[in-house]
Amino acid sequence: MRRHVVVVGGGVTGLAAAHRLAAAGAAAPAVALVEATGRLGGRVRTATVAGRVVDTGPEALLTRPSWAVDEVERAGLGGDLVAPAPLPSLVFAAGALRPLPAGVLAGMPAGPAPLLRSRILSPAGVARAGFDLVLPQRRREQDESIGALVRRRLGDEMLERVIDPLLGGIHAGSCDALSVRAVAPQLAAASRHRGGLVRGLRAGAAQAPKPAPGAPPRPFMLGMRGGLARLAQALAAGLPEGVAVRTGAAVQTLARRDGRWELRLDGADAVRCDAVVLAVPAPVAARLLTAAAPVAAAELAPVVTASVAVVTAAVAPAGEARLPQATGFLVAPPERRTITAATFTTRKWPHLARDGEPGLLRLSVGSAGDQSALELGDADLATAALDDLRRITGVGLDVAEVQVTRHRGAFPQYEVGHLERLARLDAALADLPGLRLAGSSYRGAGVPACIHQGHEAADAVLAHLQDDDRPRAERAGLTLRGAVT
Repeated sequence: MRRHVVVVGGGVTGLAAAHRLAAAGAAAPAVALVEATGRLGGRVRTATVAGRVVDTGPEALLTRPSWAVDEVERAGLGGDLVAPAPLPSLVFAAGALRPLPAGVLAGMPAGPAPLLRSRILSPAGVARAGFDLVLPQRRREQDESIGALVRRRLGDEMLERVIDPLLGGIHAGSCDALSVRAVAPQLAAASRHRGGLVRGLRAGAAQAPKPAPGAPPRPFMLGMRGGLARLAQALAAGLPEGVAVRTGAAVQTLARRDGRWELRLDGADAVRCDAVVLAVPAPVAARLLTAAAPVAAAELAPVVTASVAVVTAAVAPAGEARLPQATGFLVAPPERRTITAATFTTRKWPHLARDGEPGLLRLSVGSAGDQSALELGDADLATAALDDLRRITGVGLDVAEVQVTRHRGAFPQYEVGHLERLARLDAALADLPGLRLAGSSYRGAGVPACIHQGHEAADAVLAHLQDDDRPRAERAGLTLRGAVT
């Protein structure tokens, strides 16, 4: 009898898992994908602003590791990947916009000369960062925050003006709370180098895989014509005809009954299956696991999440022309009022630029340390963000159109001890056959990491089903019941 698997969550993680399960050939189970909202894709979203489709969620795919790029190419969209313009990025620190130092390696400058030229750090800050070369190595067996490591080795200015805008900004959090082992393992590894943190990073970069001889280097990140939502759409459209997809139906309960899993959905009968992939945020997973795995639920419940908003604005060409010649800027935490970052979208992604038409901007609002701006209504939030942009750049902008996209609870915070939490979570779930967790709450929050986790969860489920030696008699009556269509 054919086995049945339910994937809960229709973001890129769940879509990748469903795709992998359904593509398993003769071993493929019957697959159902259920999503609580009315759309698939999760945080991957697009909107049409000034006649152009732009990303209002993630806007780029990291190319190393190549998990997401490989998925794009399998979906037949590789020809639509585009590189960002070769323009500098800036940081608003110490009251001015300054270029990010050249040779940034995993969020760390390659040496003192680029730092001095950028003037991000004061002379005293550069001198303090130089102590890294002579400070004794201190081995740590326990996890610590990125902030604790960087402050100890390189000083406060390096953290607040360079590292936190980069790594903290990516995760909508604070480096003083984020785990160095979970968020920046390259920093954790480099910290064990006898020559200091920066030398350790250089050594790690030297050991990184190099392009094949004659092959052009791949950009650090890539965008997509028409927006990254096309990848989610391609994954959904590419699901085999037999995969049952239901949107607008939240799972209310999850229980283990008679050797199988039982899910109850909004407005539907119970759904019974042999395995479940929970591709949902940690708070949702904690609620669903309360009865079946209370220890696991207790590990997931404290996971902190941050909400953010993206303000997309179309501005008059004359104003856009006066903005700095850069892809955008990050805002150092001490300088923040409303926005944490700004992207000059039609500068960064030239394929979106049109002569004589409005330029496009993207402003990011909200972090784990400050959610106050998100309490504003859309109109007031957009006004506050644009006012902050004018404060930082000194450029007045005539706004032709603006849209606000909110991502609630979208950024899990990998706080100190996150990997230890995952180990305890794995142990708590070890005796629950056919249950896998995947998604941004666990082992990477970006689109590539989520795709990879979806694949890993699917592979684990397939291995479990193949190893399950229950008698065929127990496999009778495996029809997926309920209104899953």
